[in-house]
Amino acid sequence: MAHLKKAVSVILVMAVLASTLVITSITAGASGTGVGLAEWALNAYYSGWSYVWGGASPGAVDCSGLIYSYAGGYRVDIIENSDKIGYVSDGIPNIHGLAVWKPGHIGVYVGNDMSVDARGSAYGVCYSNAYSMNWTKWCTVPGVTYPTTGWEEFNGGYYYYENGEYITNTQRTIDGVTYTFGSDGASDKVPENMSGVADGGSSSGGNSGSTQEYYSKGSSGQKVIEIQERLKELGYFHEDITGYFGSVTEAAYKAFQAAAGVTVDGIAGTDMEILFSDSAPYAPTEETTEEPTTEEPTTEAPTEEVTEAPTTEAPTEPEVVDDGIYRYGDFSTEVTAIQQRLKDLGYFEGEVTTFYGEVTEEAVSTFQYVASLPVTGEVDQATYDLLFSETAENFKINIESTEETYMEGNEAEQAEVIEETEAPTEPETTEEPTTEAPTTEATTEAPTTEATEVTTEAPTEAPTTVQAATEVITEASKTSNEAMQSVTNAGVASIGADVKNNGDFVKWFIIIAAVMAASFAFVVFAEKKRFSKARHSRNENKRYK
Repeated sequence: MAHLKKAVSVILVMAVLASTLVITSITAGASGTGVGLAEWALNAYYSGWSYVWGGASPGAVDCSGLIYSYAGGYRVDIIENSDKIGYVSDGIPNIHGLAVWKPGHIGVYVGNDMSVDARGSAYGVCYSNAYSMNWTKWCTVPGVTYPTTGWEEFNGGYYYYENGEYITNTQRTIDGVTYTFGSDGASDKVPENMSGVADGGSSSGGNSGSTQEYYSKGSSGQKVIEIQERLKELGYFHEDITGYFGSVTEAAYKAFQAAAGVTVDGIAGTDMEILFSDSAPYAPTEETTEEPTTEEPTTEAPTEEVTEAPTTEAPTEPEVVDDGIYRYGDFSTEVTAIQQRLKDLGYFEGEVTTFYGEVTEEAVSTFQYVASLPVTGEVDQATYDLLFSETAENFKINIESTEETYMEGNEAEQAEVIEETEAPTEPETTEEPTTEAPTTEATTEAPTTEATEVTTEAPTEAPTTVQAATEVITEASKTSNEAMQSVTNAGVASIGADVKNNGDFVKWFIIIAAVMAASFAFVVFAEKKRFSKARHSRNENKRYK
């Protein structure tokens, strides 16, 4: 019985240690800041990190591993354990480092409507518009701290937080200095004091407690439409009304500011009062300069107006593409052709337009990456030539089939992706069952021991039987510990970060339970066999006496 007690003790210790390893690997404490997590994710994109299923180390991560590699903590149930959750359809808060989630996938929100995610082996770590990714929920990452009020430095810019979110399209006077914050939230100046706080929440207009709205490059909406219409009425804006504050609108507004004698910064702020007033200056023409010396201004005005308008309004915008490069903010029919070509090759999913926006930039970046071109997001001559060549057909992809592998419910396709991407780590998984094989030892040694016990004296072989059982248990313990250690080293990895870790935990729990049950049954059987043979031997001795 002493041997039986030892064996049972070994099994219990093994189970406790293995369970501790699994639980610890899943619920390790998280740390870091939201801004730090956003910086980490952007660095992963700019550094070209690879996608590795189950990876959680710098340079090789899966979707949840991107967050875990910085913050630690949960690999599963991130959103379930968050203390602040919302729906993306209601808008993502202006907070750096939030997690964005959809079934089977997770990423990091880095501000300005952009997110970073480890998307798959064909893509690596991607940077794209958060709303184009169809994320369904956002949440804070458990254990990560987020700013409430004050300055934060992020990606070379300076942002000011109020009530837990960074402010946009406005101005604040902080320590006597007025700062303007654009649509992306970045300040136009480097803060003189990073610990400074806004002077009573006042705006640049000086009205304490009030906030003046500002519109700049990147803004959009009804107010931008009104600005463009007014600029067009005054002769500064000559393009179609779009409601988007781009480079052309910015140039037109600067021209208006110069004529109005206010600060020329291209930002529509307090000077909108002048823009919409009856005294707003019209765009200057040659008619006003020749009026004193020419008796017939009516004949010159039409000719001068026609020639002057393009030279005052249009020089900056067409010159943007004179270098042969198409980039973010461009409007042209050539952009339409680029989008259509990218769509034909499977890189562009949006509606084809004349505007080169973030979705187009991301599609171009992906094409450049697949085609082994420098990833700039801009269509230079090399990218343009390859894109419209027959060779581009060699880089054609199917986005829909690729994205389906990350969605829950597509079990067959997901299994295919797991099999392909997990190949590098398969040796670790397959070595343990083939080299350790605790179940094989149990089935081969047990019959040999029983056969020996039948042909020899029971009292001398009984200790050997128990010893063999103990060795089986010890070997099973080693195997289970090594298996659990490999699970811990792998970081309990998952492609979806939402269900896979729970699956691993249940799998290893079942293995441990099976080993415990088999070992216990074997020990009980061996002991019972020993006592039976001892009793049989005593009966035989009595018979011959």
